[in-house]
Amino acid sequence: MIKLKDILTEQRSKITDLFIGQARPEYNSDSILQNISTAGEKAVSALFTKLGAIDIEVTPDMSTSAVTNQIKILAVKGLLLPGKLNSITISAHGTGCGKFNYDIMQSSSANQFWDILAKFCNSNTKIFLGGCSVAREPQTVSEIAKITNCTVTAPSGLYAPASGVVAKTKDSFNLTQQIGKYITCTNNPTGDTAKYRSFIYGNLRDLFDPRSNLSVGKMMSIIKDFRDDLNYISPASYEKLNQNQTNQKLISTIMEQFTIRLIKDYVKSLGCYASKTNPIQGTRQAIFK
Repeated sequence: MIKLKDILTEQRSKITDLFIGQARPEYNSDSILQNISTAGEKAVSALFTKLGAIDIEVTPDMSTSAVTNQIKILAVKGLLLPGKLNSITISAHGTGCGKFNYDIMQSSSANQFWDILAKFCNSNTKIFLGGCSVAREPQTVSEIAKITNCTVTAPSGLYAPASGVVAKTKDSFNLTQQIGKYITCTNNPTGDTAKYRSFIYGNLRDLFDPRSNLSVGKMMSIIKDFRDDLNYISPASYEKLNQNQTNQKLISTIMEQFTIRLIKDYVKSLGCYASKTNPIQGTRQAIFK
């Protein structure tokens, strides 16, 4: 039987859905309303700031360490309790907000940021990373999922894995449509990640550089690697294709399809999946709890 004194003395987190976002206090209410449809994320975050919906306001001069300190301050005040966060939404990133950079593959201070934040998460916590894409390399999102032991979603940067460059695949492969606009990772790797990363790095320019104009012979050489290294085509099918090298369009199409499969397999090996719609939450939706 639950006693009244137990309810009164139980610690309850004041913040269960943490929002870390750009703060634009210089916007007044009139300019917010005027610019809300055209100024994009900055105007929206201005409105959220005015409403008091942002838990940690990130200004352009705030470093990742400074944001980490703000998390500690909330904990000292008793607003954040270990394991009590239901969701985390971050709407600011490096180029979008100044010095704050939570990309664990690029910023050494990001490791401390996620280590501290992980203390307030549990295995059911959902994390959405908005702002500039942090998924330029899917392994970034996977590493954050490992540290926090949470499900993490970010805008996809799958145009060119490992490099983050929006390359020819944006136009010719259209990967965000064929694979997904978002990438979601859990702490559950499922495959031989090193094998796929090795293939991507080994063929990075040929597969993704917009300046590369591959000959039929070069494409057939890469398709042979797809056969030998990844078993994407049978020896018999390869030989049949090799005897029909005049059909450049067919060979180019096969190259594209194998590249798409390569990325899908790579993402899956990390314990992640791509989707065309956000499976967790949108930055704006997360504000209105």
